[in-house]
Amino acid sequence: MHSLQDQVSHVSAVEGQSAELPCDVTDSSGSAAGLRLVLWYFAASTIYTYDARGQLGGSTGAHWVNGEAGSRLEFDPTARPAILRISAVSRADAGVYRCRVDYVQAPTRNPRVNLTVVVPPRTPVIFDELGRQTVDDRIGPYREGQAVNVTCAVFEGWPAPAVTWYRDDSPVTGSWFRAVDGSSRSELALGPLTRADLGSRVTCQTTYHASSPPKTATAAIDMILPPLGISMLGDSSPLSAGQPSEVTCRVVGSRPAPEVTWWLNGLQLRQHTAVPVPDGTPGAGDVALSTLTFTPQVKDDGLRLRCQAVNPHLRRVTAEDGRVITVHYPPIVTLTSWPRDNTSVGDTVRMRCNISANPGITDVTWRHDGSRVTSSTSDVTVRNDTLLLRRLRPSDAGMYTCSATNSQGSVTSNAISLQVQHRPMCRTPRRTSQPASRGPSTNVTCPVAAHPPARRYRWALSSDRLGTVPDLSGALLNVSTATIAVPVSVENPLPTLLCWATNALGEQYKPCVINLSPAEAASRPWRPQQCGVTGRSADSIRLTCVPGHDGGRRQTFHVEVFRAADSRRQANVSSTDPSFEVAGLSPGETYSLHVYAMNPLGASTPLTLLARTDGQTDLAATATSATQLAGPPLLGLLGLLLLLAALLALARCWRSRRASAKAAIHTLRRHQAGPSRPAQRLQRQSGPTLSHSQLTTQF
Repeated sequence: MHSLQDQVSHVSAVEGQSAELPCDVTDSSGSAAGLRLVLWYFAASTIYTYDARGQLGGSTGAHWVNGEAGSRLEFDPTARPAILRISAVSRADAGVYRCRVDYVQAPTRNPRVNLTVVVPPRTPVIFDELGRQTVDDRIGPYREGQAVNVTCAVFEGWPAPAVTWYRDDSPVTGSWFRAVDGSSRSELALGPLTRADLGSRVTCQTTYHASSPPKTATAAIDMILPPLGISMLGDSSPLSAGQPSEVTCRVVGSRPAPEVTWWLNGLQLRQHTAVPVPDGTPGAGDVALSTLTFTPQVKDDGLRLRCQAVNPHLRRVTAEDGRVITVHYPPIVTLTSWPRDNTSVGDTVRMRCNISANPGITDVTWRHDGSRVTSSTSDVTVRNDTLLLRRLRPSDAGMYTCSATNSQGSVTSNAISLQVQHRPMCRTPRRTSQPASRGPSTNVTCPVAAHPPARRYRWALSSDRLGTVPDLSGALLNVSTATIAVPVSVENPLPTLLCWATNALGEQYKPCVINLSPAEAASRPWRPQQCGVTGRSADSIRLTCVPGHDGGRRQTFHVEVFRAADSRRQANVSSTDPSFEVAGLSPGETYSLHVYAMNPLGASTPLTLLARTDGQTDLAATATSATQLAGPPLLGLLGLLLLLAALLALARCWRSRRASAKAAIHTLRRHQAGPSRPAQRLQRQSGPTLSHSQLTTQF
């Protein structure tokens, strides 16, 4: 028989889940065949009845549910032990339940079951040392060497839940206590922290029932860390002046991302950007990239470029890297001369080509009026960056430049105008021939060059048609201009003229001889003479010349302008008189001006000048011919005419020679005395005549 004092069994269930209360309905023999009635009591009330009276086997009885909890109760007498299942238990369901079992023959049994309803806690919460709840599952940030205590709090839950700490999945010990707000808490000590603790995870876990998984809260340790290292990427290849360049700096170990600044010596450069580190890069969380974009200048060569990184929260700790940059640039060329002014025939001039270049120069070229200068004679010595001119001659006057070349390009210096003071002298050749039309007069210009300019001229007629030795006893023409009007008539032969020019240094030693020839020997015009720059601005050049002989035909004048640096044509200007203004030029640029005359028979040889815009007072345009001006050719027709004239006049040649000269002299004197016979008098040229001060070219 069973003892009347039945034991109490214990059952627990989580609130909201199901609870199964056991009740053994078998008799002492272990059989339930004699089962007749089962009554369940809670708080002195019958909550469930199972009646098997009149049934065989006790498993087909009737079920009655009493009370408000009826819909949540279910009894299974076939289970071993039989169970009363309570669904969706609540805290009100906790307590002692009694199961009364009646048999046909066996005594009644009253086993009891103590039901404990477990109230689950809320998810744990982790607080930092200042009592702040974690954000984004992180605690901190903390600095190296710092020691902190973090707390895990579990609210609600019954009975009081247990709290366990883990550090990167390994259990660690914390101190548990009950807070005044009723929460269960556990405190964990961390530190002193090191760089290795960055990202370490601490987990707080609470368990409350075997049938339910534990609840956890995890936080990663965040830290403030200074940069471990910094490096400037790439090699130290030279940079090119004026060309944009990029340099990248790599910073490792800073937390949070560092502030990167760039410096060139003491000057901060601000044109830099942070570059994202590609996903999947090892240690990408500790790497920061910064790229500087800047355009180096010539003055930056040899300066130190550096990048500096600092954690914005640890400004006393900095890291930096740098290198001395090499900047390649084209040569910077400046030409100087000594003495600068007042050079005369026979003097010595030294010119220096001052060059700054990186890399070093590979070639230095000297030019005189556009033509290359070499050590061709003992009076001209070229030694790389130095040009020495000894025993100056008038032909040495003109524009001098030097050019330097390296791998970055070739650059031409400023131009220096060398003026050589000398007495007037004939442009080569000293004896020239000029066609004269059979009209009232023809204009004749004395072809001289002088520096300083000629101020006065003296004219005479040669007593010898061949003109080898002038007849100083002949008439001296009292005309002081560079151009005179010579009367021409069919009665008198064409004269041979002599002219002398005088400047501040004196009168020229040998006169220029001008043979007038018949107009039938028409030819191309002579090139313009005494060309000079009479004005300039930042974008224009004004040029004035004296017209040369027109070749017996109507002539026009032309100038073509080329940029000296690359020989590209910039302008082409034409005029009926040799005065030009060329506009639309670039400031500070050196130009080559090619001046020539043209008539129906063709163009003259060109006259070349170098001139520079920008109004530089030390840059005087100096004209030079691309080729030496050759005197008008002795055409075959002229030779035949002269030969025919000589044969026809052979019988009276010697008798008429002196008479012809006297007749010409008489005509010229009458011309000076008055205008009674305009066809046979010598007049000054009408209209303005350019001064020889504009002459800058030695022919």
